[in-house]
Amino acid sequence: MSKNPGWAALAVTIVIGLAPYPATGASKIGEFTYEGIGPQSCAEYVDARDTDSARYPFYVGWVAGFLSGYNQFVPDTADITPWQSVDLIAAFLYSHCQENPSRRFVQSVNLMTKALAPKRMKERLQMVQVSAGGQTIQLYKNVIVEAQQALAAKAYPLDPGLTTSCVWVGR
Repeated sequence: MSKNPGWAALAVTIVIGLAPYPATGASKIGEFTYEGIGPQSCAEYVDARDTDSARYPFYVGWVAGFLSGYNQFVPDTADITPWQSVDLIAAFLYSHCQENPSRRFVQSVNLMTKALAPKRMKERLQMVQVSAGGQTIQLYKNVIVEAQQALAAKAYPLDPGLTTSCVWVGR
């Protein structure tokens, strides 16, 4: 059976041609299906975390994927969580879910993204390595500047060496 290389070239051309157009989802009235553990209740999430269940990493991974999808498909969004780690987000959700056990997990994640959206980073900016106490993390430069300004406005003393100990790691 011979293969026609023209079909493969056509398929690649179509895929490349459609690449600039982001996928959009939902019906005309905004309905769509959540996959995975999203439809589970908050009570199930709390139980998975409290019992150190093998299910817990699936919740955290689902949240990371949800946030990544948000970053990719919501206009003017480079990072919905510019300084928050996935573990911190999971802790916020745990607290919220303890107070709202009958709410679907996905509803809680949606509420969280609505709360985070006003402070989202709209453009990807320069990353900085910050070291303190033998630990090193990467943060966006503007997050550090905003934190320093907020602390200064509250009259908290700032470590003058903090900015000089930062290593700029590119865009």
